[in-house]
Amino acid sequence: MAEEMDSNMRQFLSDRRLSIADLAKKASSESSETAAERRERLRALAIEKREAELSQLRMEDRYETQVQENFALLTNLHEACFTKCGRRDDVSYLTMAEGICFRNCLNKFNTWYPRLGEQTQDAAFKTYWGLTQELEQEVKKN
Repeated sequence: MAEEMDSNMRQFLSDRRLSIADLAKKASSESSETAAERRERLRALAIEKREAELSQLRMEDRYETQVQENFALLTNLHEACFTKCGRRDDVSYLTMAEGICFRNCLNKFNTWYPRLGEQTQDAAFKTYWGLTQELEQEVKKN
């Protein structure tokens, strides 16, 4: 029985083993990107990389901004959902109906929020980045 499980595990692992060649083959077959599109995409990435290297802002700044945004957003979400759903003032907890309302409020947000990043594209960071770039340009002029 143990030998059979070992051979099954070996078979399982060998079936799922990844290799660079397989991944490259799969990536090239799935890509519908033309040479011009690829060149434009790489050019945009190179510009972003160059701007990031020349700026005073670093990846740590971007990460800190994202953490602060998420903290503020989720704190306000919980507070807003609690305020919306908490109707009774005589108890310090949510009733069953209020709890269901609170859960549904959070679930609605959870279906909407994953698309928020695509829609805003790090708007706060880009605003901060733009202001920093303007200041750096002014400093260079003076």
